[in-house]
Amino acid sequence: MDRDNRQDNVLQCYRDMKSIMLHQLALLQNSNDEEALQQFAALSVQYGRKMEELSAREPYQRNEEIRELLAEMERYAEEMEQLLQRRIDVTAHALQHTVTQRMAVRSYGNMDFQDAVPLYFDQKR
Repeated sequence: MDRDNRQDNVLQCYRDMKSIMLHQLALLQNSNDEEALQQFAALSVQYGRKMEELSAREPYQRNEEIRELLAEMERYAEEMEQLLQRRIDVTAHALQHTVTQRMAVRSYGNMDFQDAVPLYFDQKR
């Protein structure tokens, strides 16, 4: 009976981890704001605690339900990785655009004076 109880606890831990991953995935799919990323990070901490809890127990890989949960969690992890990579790419592009705009503003005028729009024509054109 003790072994069945431990296996149920392990199974519940995997279910909790799956639930955390689904919540993280929903955050990445539905929101682009800073608060969503902070919630994602907090959920990652919870996920890490569950992983530590599992590592202290003996594995139950023979359980079919656990194998199915692990397969689902792997798919969620892959989708989250793709969504995070897209966010990184968008942020990097926005940062590069900002750097380019800053160089243009510095080359054509003072950055402190933003009310006027400088109109300069290059002599080459």
